[in-house]
Amino acid sequence: MILTLYLIRNIFSYSVTVSLVFLFIVVSSRSIQYLEQAAQGELETASVIWMIIYRLPEFMQLILPFGFFLSIILVLGRLYSDNEMVIMNQSGFTKIKLYKLIGGLAVLMSMIVAIFSFWLTPLANLNSQNFQAEKTPFEKFSSLQPDIFHNLNQEGIFFAAEKEGFNFKNIFSKSLLNRAQGKDSILLAERAYLNQEDNTLVFEKGFTFSELKNGKEVKLSFEKILINYPEKESPNYMSSFLIQKSSNTDFTEDWQWKISLPLLTLIISLIAIPLSRLRPRQGRYQKVLPALVIFVGYLGFLILAKTWFEQGVYENFITMSVVHFIFLSLGLYLIRREVKAA
Repeated sequence: MILTLYLIRNIFSYSVTVSLVFLFIVVSSRSIQYLEQAAQGELETASVIWMIIYRLPEFMQLILPFGFFLSIILVLGRLYSDNEMVIMNQSGFTKIKLYKLIGGLAVLMSMIVAIFSFWLTPLANLNSQNFQAEKTPFEKFSSLQPDIFHNLNQEGIFFAAEKEGFNFKNIFSKSLLNRAQGKDSILLAERAYLNQEDNTLVFEKGFTFSELKNGKEVKLSFEKILINYPEKESPNYMSSFLIQKSSNTDFTEDWQWKISLPLLTLIISLIAIPLSRLRPRQGRYQKVLPALVIFVGYLGFLILAKTWFEQGVYENFITMSVVHFIFLSLGLYLIRREVKAA
């Protein structure tokens, strides 16, 4: 019982430490990207922290399996390196008990990953989408920055050389006019602002260049022109325990990916036990690099299978099943080799 608690405490503490370190790295990297988007006017500075919070479950569902896998490698590697494992075997803590203990912890960790994969991550994505949809047109327009070309919801390009408060000067825009007719139009104006009462863009003192149906071009000057601000409708999502996609194909793909993460946790834990075994005079960190290669390869192939399915190259179920089977076979091979060497 004492040895069991000793192993559980060490694996748990290592898992928490490794997960927190990699979570800090991922969050820092993502924060830099969001801050760059905020500097370009694509995001508001105040919303960056919320975007990070909403992405945390997505990060954790990938970091937790990795942290647990690496903690097994580090803890068992230290026990082998310091010859503690030999003493534990002589005290009655056999390989079978070790596999049962790690297997039980792996099942618990896979259940935690499943909670993130099936519930927390979809819920966070839903809240993130609703958070972005709740922004008013004025908030979106006022966050635009000068000297940068902005794509307004895929409906048009907006550029302003200067910005004073909520007013923009020396404006260039494309495709904000005549979009329904499929014709591009160019608009140049001295000043632009958003009318909050009816959510229309107001351009003052400028010219428009557009193409007619007969192929001729026309140039018009204006003192003031109003254009409906391009804004997508707020998405209508169904909130439930599982956030389902409308397409059966997308729904199947989504479920395959959600199931793959807990399954990855179980299989990668099976690989970790024989992989962590060290021979005498080997350093305790000898197997860390091979462990990183195996985990990155496993996760990378799953992501590749998901990408192939999205592109219609292969069926998602077949490709992901093959990936799981390959690494499960690797785990069984390593266990068999360890049993023979014992």
